[in-house]
Amino acid sequence: KFLQIQTSLHETICGRRVKATIATHDISTMKLPLKYHSMPPDELNIIPLGRGKSFTGSELYETLKSEAERYRLQKKRSNISGIHKYLDLLEGLDNYVCLSDASDAVLSLPPLTNADKSKLSIESKNVLLEVTGDDNLNVCKEIMDVLITKMLIDCSLGNEVDDGHSKLVVEQVRVVNETDKDLRVVYPSRNDLVVQNITVIRH
Repeated sequence: KFLQIQTSLHETICGRRVKATIATHDISTMKLPLKYHSMPPDELNIIPLGRGKSFTGSELYETLKSEAERYRLQKKRSNISGIHKYLDLLEGLDNYVCLSDASDAVLSLPPLTNADKSKLSIESKNVLLEVTGDDNLNVCKEIMDVLITKMLIDCSLGNEVDDGHSKLVVEQVRVVNETDKDLRVVYPSRNDLVVQNITVIRH
């Protein structure tokens, strides 16, 4: 159900990944701190979800483009599904944005895919929610609010407490500029996660 919610948000509030892209990661698989940056496609290496081998950004783009074309020919239709329908968002770009950990392992390549390295499993206990976009910070925060709310209410992913309610612990993330170390954003701040029917206890 969580994947259905993620897909639904991508098609609606995320504007088909034009405004923002959602990704989820198992924190235990990565080395902190994380870095959100851009790289030339030929210098970026990622092992995408379900692929089993490493691709450069350029190789992945061309592979997905070829798959999409084969699909169109086989199905005799112009519409494609899955991550292939977001390829046009990378067309012609000199650099691709990505999220990397402290070991320089690429964890996600929005708007296309996550890395296999940080994928969630049934053993995952601590999850990093990633909402990235180059359009509007407030939109990204709004999407994160909705995502966390739906995790708690629709997916019952919180821990049940004595009164029968669910509790979800959200740790604050700080984003700083790598060059001058200036603080760019904190989430959640006191102005975030103001949601009806949910009690937020801030520490």
